Amino acid sequence: MNFEKYVNSKVYYYFDKAYYLILINLVFVLISVLGLGIFTFFPALAATYILLQRLSDNKSISIFKGFYTIIKRDYFKLQKLFLVIALILCILSFNTLFFYEYAINQNSSLFYLIGLFLFLSMDLFIMGLLLHIFPIYMYFKGLKTVGIIKFSFLLVFAYPFRTLLLVILTIGWTLLISLQPPIIPFVCITIPVYIYLQVFQGILKKLTENDKNLTRNYDVE
Repeated sequence: MNFEKYVNSKVYYYFDKAYYLILINLVFVLISVLGLGIFTFFPALAATYILLQRLSDNKSISIFKGFYTIIKRDYFKLQKLFLVIALILCILSFNTLFFYEYAINQNSSLFYLIGLFLFLSMDLFIMGLLLHIFPIYMYFKGLKTVGIIKFSFLLVFAYPFRTLLLVILTIGWTLLISLQPPIIPFVCITIPVYIYLQVFQGILKKLTENDKNLTRNYDVE
């Protein structure tokens, strides 16, 4: 077989993508575990988004250098974002569990059923917001923590159907990997992130080009 022809073939293209998806996921898991899931999860996830964006654009990437550069550059900014999001999730989780306990387990009044429905709806909304957090960080370097959250909030309302589709896909993927734990180290994060980028990257690039004051932030080699 002609080697050059093989390298330029579709088979090689997809195997190359799969190789990078697996390797990036392995590095993400390793860094997250080394940080005990608290100190490095958000920085590692941000690096994953940026590297996969470059991969999606068919640009060259240096995986280990990319992770190191992004974590070193924006570690404290991303940890601050992590603390804010963690606080929001803790509050919502507590309220959801509270209403679930009284509405379902205690067979309580209509008030608790309505409360449970409202908080479950808010949980879905927050899931949609979380899906946009890292792409907003990636594309809009000038935004600080509050700005990133605000912009993510606006994207949920601007593109509700796309966001809902991604939330459903993310939930489905989470259920799938929970049934097949061996695949977690290999593609647990990179698959949903790559799908997100295919759905939203055109929108985000257009928004970036329309705002000259904010600098695109994913040119990492």
